[in-house]
Parts: sequence; structure tokens; C-alpha cells
Amino acid sequence: MAPKLGHADEDGQLIVDPVLQHHTQLADEPGPREAGVPVYVAAERFEAGQLAETDGEKDERPWVHILDDGFQHRQLARDVDVVMVNREDWHDRLLPAGNLREAVTAAKRASVLAIPAEDPAFESELRARGWTGPVWRVRRRMDVPQVDGPVAVFCGIARPEQFFAGLEARGLKLVARQVFADHHRYTEKDVKSLVELARKADAKSLMTTEKDFMRLGNLTAAFRDSLSLQTAELTIEFDDEQSVGEWLRSRLAETDTAHAHRDAVQRQPAG
Repeated sequence: MAPKLGHADEDGQLIVDPVLQHHTQLADEPGPREAGVPVYVAAERFEAGQLAETDGEKDERPWVHILDDGFQHRQLARDVDVVMVNREDWHDRLLPAGNLREAVTAAKRASVLAIPAEDPAFESELRARGWTGPVWRVRRRMDVPQVDGPVAVFCGIARPEQFFAGLEARGLKLVARQVFADHHRYTEKDVKSLVELARKADAKSLMTTEKDFMRLGNLTAAFRDSLSLQTAELTIEFDDEQSVGEWLRSRLAETDTAHAHRDAVQRQPAG
């Protein structure tokens, strides 16, 4: 279920599009749609969930709702909360001075903490601070397309420096950089300024993240008339994927049994 970046139409009907072409109408996470998983969008996530279950009533397979960026969405009950955190996050400050939406103490609500596999000592720090739950170690792999010559890059994500560093580590020559606010909604004016920035820096192409590419929507066509727009894809991999899968299946099976028992009790006649 996508966050409020999605919307309802003028009649209040929910927009549902598993194979969305105009990405500006939806959230900016590419993974579920590319994997063939339907994405439901509404002004309220609860409504999106209801619609998803209505559509899936004839599907006998178990349903799992996945909320993107939903840890602070406290209105909805959930069975598993997975929070990705790194050392920089752990020592960051709350908005607007920093990037944190909640104090780090809120992490105690999580079911699992996912940390960078490259920083195993961070798990020891979390344990020393009282964390007793599972810790998953994840690796980020950036797939960068082949480009010739210098590149101008832009993005609207939480930690743009990580994106830039990843591109440079892959050997790209970055001659211009433009940072927008996280979840920035692009306009024609933005596109014109980016093209101008790239030309002044003598860049041969522009590059951005998958998220930003999706938020550009139909505006990506404007780049084809000037400079090519390339996209760097980010993939998250677990160090121990088998254990992660086993834990999730076990946890979801437990909660499914608990929900079934609760529903059975509620259906019993009073008295």
C-alpha cells in the first residue's frame, strides 16, 4: 500500500494500477510494480488495504500488506515492523535539525532492525543500548549503466551523498550535482534548470535514482530532446536471505493463527 504520494480521483474512487505508466500518480518505490505486485493507492492507507482485500477475495493465497515508509503510520496495526538504520541515523537529530522523524528510542517498537553489513560493529552498539530483537545485515548494490564522458547527477533522497559516492566509486566523473528535498515533486522548471546545469558543466548525460526517475513521470520525455537521462538502480540484498525468509514465514504464520483465533472468538454468540 503506497503512502499519500498517491491520491483518489475526483469522485473519491481509489486509483489502482499494478502496471502504472504515469508514475507521478503513485509512490516512488519501483520494486513492487516491477515484481508484478499490485500497488493500491488512496488518500488513506486503510482504504487502500480494504480495496486490496476486496480485489483478492477470490484469491486463496495468503495476503500480505506491505507498507512503504510506514513506521510512523501508527493508525494501522501491523504484525511486523522492519526498520533500516545505520550508524549515521542512530546519531542523527530530529527534523528540522536532522533527518529523523522520531527519536531513536522509537526503534524499540520495531520487530527487526536492518543494518549495513559493512558495519558489523554497529550491531554490538545496538545490543549495548538494549536491543534484543533480530538484526538483519543488508548490502546495497548499485547497478550503474555504461556512460561515456562526464555526468551531471541529481536526486531528491534523504542522503544524497551516499548516491554520489556510489557513482564515483563506480568510476563516473561527476561534473555537476543538484540536490532536491526528499520526495521532491519535479516540474518543467526543474527539468530546464537541470539541462542548463548539465550543459554549463559540459556533461554528456544526466543521471538520477530510480525513485527520482519515477517522480519525473512524463517529464522524462523532455530530457530526450536535449541530454540522455540515465538511471542508477539500487538493489538491497540480505547477508543471510534464507534465515530472513524463515523468520518472516514463521512470524506471519504465528500472527495468522492468532488472527484466526481472534476472529473465531468474535463470531461466537454472546452469552
